[in-house]
Amino acid sequence: MGDAQTPPTVSSQALDTWLQSGQYKSWHCETAAHTPRDPSPHKDQNRICSNDLLSAAGANEYPVGAANVKELIRNGQVVGHAVYVKDAPGKTGDTFFWYETVDGSVAVMGHGNTGAPKSICVDCHSNAGPAHFGHDFVFTQVK
Repeated sequence: MGDAQTPPTVSSQALDTWLQSGQYKSWHCETAAHTPRDPSPHKDQNRICSNDLLSAAGANEYPVGAANVKELIRNGQVVGHAVYVKDAPGKTGDTFFWYETVDGSVAVMGHGNTGAPKSICVDCHSNAGPAHFGHDFVFTQVK
């Protein structure tokens, strides 16, 4: 069901409640919001927070439990979140749970093997490392 270091992946309601609790704000977070970095399809400014596992990981595969939360910010207000949690070993996009909500609507939820998680999140995040900074489907690792 999630804890201070791990977002829940059982339902959008559980994840939204966890996000509203703000537990991720005690993670390793960027100091300020910024414009999206290439090749991000996110249009709003954002600020990224990495949990302890993701923040401390080295150049190899991220460990199970590694997670990032991206605040999507418009006019100084958080209007949504993009979340991913590594929940299985391996180096493919389906080893992550992906979630995005904007303006109260869920745009993406699930593992990266089908549907929007695959076509939106995995297709973009597969460029982490080969064509851009980052590795193992993670563009930004906040230390």
